[in-house]
Amino acid sequence: MPTAKSFTVFGRGNGLESCISRVPLNFRFSPGSSNEMWTTLAGVNSNNPVASQDQIDESLRLAYKLLYNTYQFKGSCRAYAIEDGEPLWDETVNDIVLKKTGAGDEGNNATNPSEPIDRVCNSASNFFITDSQRIRVQARISNSIGLMTHNGEIDGDLMGYTMFAPFFSPLCGFFGNRGFGGSANVSLHTTDSNLQIEPPLPPVSSRIRQKNAFVQLGEMHFIAKCLVDDGENYTVILEPENLLADSRIQFTGGSGSVDTLDASSRSEITGIDFYTYS
Repeated sequence: MPTAKSFTVFGRGNGLESCISRVPLNFRFSPGSSNEMWTTLAGVNSNNPVASQDQIDESLRLAYKLLYNTYQFKGSCRAYAIEDGEPLWDETVNDIVLKKTGAGDEGNNATNPSEPIDRVCNSASNFFITDSQRIRVQARISNSIGLMTHNGEIDGDLMGYTMFAPFFSPLCGFFGNRGFGGSANVSLHTTDSNLQIEPPLPPVSSRIRQKNAFVQLGEMHFIAKCLVDDGENYTVILEPENLLADSRIQFTGGSGSVDTLDASSRSEITGIDFYTYS
């Protein structure tokens, strides 16, 4: 992994541009949200909302590591379509290297990665978005670190620290669209404020299927959201626990202008790479 130059940052005495806020877990980040599903970066979550001081301290260490040391989110996204034996498109994007705000879109070969020192006192400086026709990948690492409190009160029981992506976006997401109405998306979150917590899966006729799960990448804990299109002639993989989503449609002897079709989109997240220091 790349080596970054060591530096010292004081900020508000905490290495950030502002004081860390306490966030009660009934706080609504967006209309309809309830934070029914949440996790700290150390793994204290809504299934087991009891935190030791060691877990709280560990979650703060991980929040700073995610903010200052993240180099890239590892994963891949592929979308292709073959119609009547003729390839229409086949696009792949691998990994998301964080880059600086305002640097333009150089695709996945960005020449201006965001180094740790670039993140000092910058609330949302580190992102990456592709300009692919069939694939969108994004990452947003920000200074929005919060201390979660339980029981719906600012001074409630302390659960630990986490990071909130700005504008209700995921911390990281791989989104594939093969065309023909077919998508396969996987993304990382820390609360359900920007997740639709799904009741039992809707019937196939409604097409969209979604599942969420708690996951761990290295030392860090997140919520994974997976979404796929489903329907007749579809084969789907919907595994948030494995950070994998796949939606493929195949048919022969179709009606209309298309006789055969093989189209697929597949997205997965496999890890996070971090800077080391000189």
